[in-house]
Amino acid sequence: MSINKQEFLSGLGKFKTKQDIYNESVFAKKSDVVGGVTYKGSVMAFENLPASAQKLGDIYNVRTAGGKDAFNTPIKAGDNVAWNGTGWDNLGGEVDLSGYVEKDGDKVLSTNDFTDADKEKLGDIEEGAQVNAIEKIMLGGVSLAITNKTVNINTSNFVTKIDGKALSTNDFTDAYKTKLDDLVAETILQADIDALFTAGGGSDATTGGDEP
Repeated sequence: MSINKQEFLSGLGKFKTKQDIYNESVFAKKSDVVGGVTYKGSVMAFENLPASAQKLGDIYNVRTAGGKDAFNTPIKAGDNVAWNGTGWDNLGGEVDLSGYVEKDGDKVLSTNDFTDADKEKLGDIEEGAQVNAIEKIMLGGVSLAITNKTVNINTSNFVTKIDGKALSTNDFTDAYKTKLDDLVAETILQADIDALFTAGGGSDATTGGDEP
């Protein structure tokens, strides 16, 4: 089977034309990609950006925070902005950090608010101090020593109190009590006293006075 060269070339040309049309509708050209986004470099602050870019898609990196883009979006440090034809558009978007606090070293959030006044109070408390610590204990007018939060009360010089009894000036020993127990209880009458003066025939003249 022979192939007509002219027809083959004509059909190949038509295929290439349709393929080119399809490719252009689906794939972007290198010129389109390069021309769409162009990195222009970095500026220190948003205010250092040019008033207008050379073409649509020019991009700059902004190193420090400050300022707002064409849509009133705040500029943060490190944001990239692109020229949209009338103004600069922040490509980084806006993140709401109102519910966060900036990290500070190894510090963490506290359950309670530890204020400067609280810190000052703690600073005035000595190491190891306790609330309402006992400074002195007196026993019978004598100060007792406090060692390591312990008070030792020596009761060897004390006796247990008994209602109705008291300490004696002299030591009433068991021997004294025995003597008292051995005494015979007797009643001396007036007649016995009179007999002492009349015994043996004595008279009032012996005493030189009246009868008692």
